[in-house]
Amino acid sequence: ANENVAPQKEIVPSKAEITPPVVNKGSASTSSNNVEMISQNKTKDKGAIWQNIQNFIMAPRNKSDKIVLLKTSGKLSTFTTLKSGLTAELTDEGILKIKGSGRMLTEDETLLKSLRSYVIAIEVEEGVTDVSGFQHFASVEYVLLPSTLYRIAPYAFKDCVKLLSISIPESTVEIGTSAFQNCEALSTLSLPQGLSNIGDKAFLGCRKLQSINLPSSISVI
Repeated sequence: ANENVAPQKEIVPSKAEITPPVVNKGSASTSSNNVEMISQNKTKDKGAIWQNIQNFIMAPRNKSDKIVLLKTSGKLSTFTTLKSGLTAELTDEGILKIKGSGRMLTEDETLLKSLRSYVIAIEVEEGVTDVSGFQHFASVEYVLLPSTLYRIAPYAFKDCVKLLSISIPESTVEIGTSAFQNCEALSTLSLPQGLSNIGDKAFLGCRKLQSINLPSSISVI
């Protein structure tokens, strides 16, 4: 080491590095206007994501010969009553619809896992408050969740490696442990204002997810 150079006791970041940009002090309404604009843009973006998913689910497509054959042979049920009391319907086009009122349970996964390889999109209908049991649905590309949703349970969408887009409703307050772990194709995600809890490893392995805006309501992460 160069003996003529005095050792530094501490490296302190410059003021520019630790001070946020200053909003024009001459306009008291600028800050609130900016916040309002950001909020409006987020709402608009979430609406666009919701509409894109809805368009995908509603788009006409050919029936899956494999699904039709399995249903005809009695090896795949059109309707399945889950442990939670909710019902699951798999359409001939590969859309899985969860219907009813109340919570999905982790035990629902046992009955749902036989459908994994046929489902390309999931639509959870109004009335459902918790979602769970879609772990390893490797063919799912889109998920549409209801405005009644309160919680995304731990491991709910873990290893959904083809999941491209999901719209998380404003009513959601909790995203559980590993809820989206290894969703490698997920590239956009908007978290709702009101979300308070994000569990451990919730987005671990989401390689294409470049950024997330955390709402100010977050209390545990």
